[in-house]
Amino acid sequence: MTVLAGSLLILFNIVTDKLIPLFAVGAFLAFTLSQAGMVMHWLRSKDQNALLSAAINGIGAIATTITFLIVIVTKFAEGAWLVVIVLPLLFIVMVSINRHYSKIAQQVAVSGPIEIERPCQMIAVAPIEHLNILAEKALQVAYGLSQNVHILHIEEEYTDRDFSAEWRVDVQPSLDRSGLPAPELVILRSPYRKVIAPILNYIWQLEAENPKNTIAVLIPQLVESRWYYSFLHNRRAAILRTVLLLKGRNRIVIINVPLNLEKELPTKIAERRVLRDRVRA
Repeated sequence: MTVLAGSLLILFNIVTDKLIPLFAVGAFLAFTLSQAGMVMHWLRSKDQNALLSAAINGIGAIATTITFLIVIVTKFAEGAWLVVIVLPLLFIVMVSINRHYSKIAQQVAVSGPIEIERPCQMIAVAPIEHLNILAEKALQVAYGLSQNVHILHIEEEYTDRDFSAEWRVDVQPSLDRSGLPAPELVILRSPYRKVIAPILNYIWQLEAENPKNTIAVLIPQLVESRWYYSFLHNRRAAILRTVLLLKGRNRIVIINVPLNLEKELPTKIAERRVLRDRVRA
């Protein structure tokens, strides 16, 4: 509405007097439609005075329609032409939107009762860049969904980092204590620092090799206190989510794993301090 009002002011050189015919056309058109709507209401009503009420509203609709046409003709060059152009366009847009909703409703409609089958095993895929609190939460959610977990790590072509060694030291002991099965640790070497393409290729391949399984892709996401910080983080997560939505099939489920830094991080730090003090004691 702000953009539309500003566009009108620019179009009429910020002379508000020129907008009066536009207002008059809109007002009398609204009166006409409301009166005509009341006529239809009274004709469908079973009230004993329905015909009288319909006649009164019908007279009002005729009067406002005549006034509307007079304003259109006499003030056409002074701005009423805009309504003549815009209203049919708005009508076409609304009809198109209604047809779109009707088409989607027909496509997703179910004839008969909904059938629920026994679900197949879900495969949880968690892309992890660093072993941190965000990865910890993603792992927790992944094992809550399935025992079949695939951990994806994209490793740059020239790097001294050993993610497998980090996993054995920082993650595997915790899995052993919890009695959870070891995940499928997949380390993909990627030249030119490509990250999204290798992850997508692995997901497409995993989907093709498991035609009866649902692939749940867990996407960790930082939630910060300032909205503009989001431009500094989650860019790859947003791209991955968008591509999966556009090109993924129905067997791929996207699960956001949010980490609110203000709410969850202080709690995590406090828990770790308590655990550290117990170990020292």
